[in-house]
Amino acid sequence: MINLKSKRLRIIPFTKKHLTSRYVSWLNNKKIVKYSELRHKKHTIKTCREYIRKIEKTGNCFLAIEDKITQKHIGNITLTRDNPNKTVDIAILIGEIKMHGRGLGFEAWMCILDYLKKDKDIKKITAGTMECNKKMMRIIIKSKMSFDGIRKKYLLYNNKEVDLRFASFRKK
Repeated sequence: MINLKSKRLRIIPFTKKHLTSRYVSWLNNKKIVKYSELRHKKHTIKTCREYIRKIEKTGNCFLAIEDKITQKHIGNITLTRDNPNKTVDIAILIGEIKMHGRGLGFEAWMCILDYLKKDKDIKKITAGTMECNKKMMRIIIKSKMSFDGIRKKYLLYNNKEVDLRFASFRKK
């Protein structure tokens, strides 16, 4: 069970206490999910509950990011493992708008990246983002992941074709 702490955050398993109308409102907020594939769906408590069940069945991890001081849920991290290939893909969402612009996404990213680097069953850690998602592109660069793939004009953002960039950290 993952239970991590950074300077300002706790990263813990997502539980029923995190499944709130406030959380669902993040997923339905066009500003928050504008770079995420979550933007294509209408989310409800029921659809979120189904998603969590699906994640649990596959053995992947759905984690909550909490502010250490207030213990408020501010975002999520999903870890999708490919055990036969010894890889794990990271996805992150800081949902609480008041917490944007404070470096918390990077702090959570580094906390989980450092944790995964110690896992002997993982050889490669991956992530992907739209090239126009400047904040995520900065997190990838600042965390010393390497861009190692691109799908040209793969996604639509504001009715424009944009590239999907892939990055990874390969353990030595």
